[in-house]
Amino acid sequence: MIATKVRPQEPAFYIAISHVWSDGLGNPTDNAMPLCQLRRINSILQALPGIPSSSTGGVPFWIDTLCCPAINSPAKRLAITRMRETYASADSTLVLSADLQAIAASQLPTVDLAYLVSLSSWASRLWTLQEGALSRLVYVMFNDIVLDFSEVLEDCLSHHKSTFARGWINYGDYIRMWAIVRGDEFDDSLPALAPVFSLENAMIAVTHRTTSVTSDEALCLGSLVGADLGRIAGAAPPDRMWEFWTSVPKIPWTTVLWRRERMAQPGRRWAPRSLLGVTDAVDFFSDRAAGGECTPEGLVVEAPGMILQSLVPPFRTDIYFRLYVEDCNGREQYYFYKECVGERADAARFAVPNGEFSQIAIVADDTSVTGTKNFTMLFIYKVEGDITFARRGDAGYVQKKSSSLASTFSDTERKLQSRRDDPTVAEGDEYLREIGGHIVYFAARGKWDEEPRKWCID
Repeated sequence: MIATKVRPQEPAFYIAISHVWSDGLGNPTDNAMPLCQLRRINSILQALPGIPSSSTGGVPFWIDTLCCPAINSPAKRLAITRMRETYASADSTLVLSADLQAIAASQLPTVDLAYLVSLSSWASRLWTLQEGALSRLVYVMFNDIVLDFSEVLEDCLSHHKSTFARGWINYGDYIRMWAIVRGDEFDDSLPALAPVFSLENAMIAVTHRTTSVTSDEALCLGSLVGADLGRIAGAAPPDRMWEFWTSVPKIPWTTVLWRRERMAQPGRRWAPRSLLGVTDAVDFFSDRAAGGECTPEGLVVEAPGMILQSLVPPFRTDIYFRLYVEDCNGREQYYFYKECVGERADAARFAVPNGEFSQIAIVADDTSVTGTKNFTMLFIYKVEGDITFARRGDAGYVQKKSSSLASTFSDTERKLQSRRDDPTVAEGDEYLREIGGHIVYFAARGKWDEEPRKWCID
């Protein structure tokens, strides 16, 4: 048994330990570690640069296995909410990753060292992202040396500029793990309680990160973007991601264009369930997009929409996955379409949700539609004052008619004109067609709003 004594010290000097729990330094049931591990950590710390000579008997260090309560309690929630401050206030952070500690690195080029760290087990875990990003200095333990990773990066930048320029090294993919980011400016004097990442940069940073505990995602992301960690940690695990969204400083309105899995509860159906593993984050979480307001009924945003005026209730069927839309002024034609992964094209649809809706609308991230843009389908159920309330439908892509797509558009235009010329087709039914044995809406007419509209999107 080891007796411990707490003694206040100002200013406090300590080293934070960042490690992968599955490597053997974690303990899920108790704040305890084998004595041999503690002695080994202390011997490593003794060799770090800048260790005071008075620390010959032992170097003060912080490791979550000992210092963060193991059982769920107010004390554990407090420790989690102060995790940012813990790593930001440490004099340095030591990275212990079993795969890196097995490598003799003293003779390796700095580019190889940078790749080894960025591809390590440590760099793939979600929790360790904030531990690296918040730290003043990051030391990485290899088999035969301990390296200051900022010096590794500086050496790469000064001696390997040509390799960066050629795209052989995507240094932005791993530099965010250790640098304090504020726009394009790196500032190691950022206060411990200030936001570190914008939502866009946080999304990019967690692209290749994983966690074995789903509810930890909200805690880690909240720590990065400056969300209210007290609220997140105090929520039940299934609700933590929602608490994250309600406390994010800014939610770009383009979040409603998200094409992946979303929450299922009413009022939350606009919100992504997870941000991990997304490679096109900038499409939905751009810092340049205007922010939305999170409310119990949905996300309130301002965005121009297109009302599909030719589709009127009651909506009798779903919408074909490739919807042809004519602008009401007759000058533009569009294809709104979705991916059909895992299903036949003739069976794929934009689903019409259950409920009573007055109109179908579309919002896109660029109404001029240059190239391929993102959109989501909306089903309007009420208008109160200047706010249009809508249920969010499926999301996809939009393209405007161009010379490269002329033949595809012409085929649909001929079929639509044939329906219009058929005297047996009732008014409004010309937009319906049998495809793959199912009657679906395959075409529509719509008009873009001239000014942004205020939406409440669920």
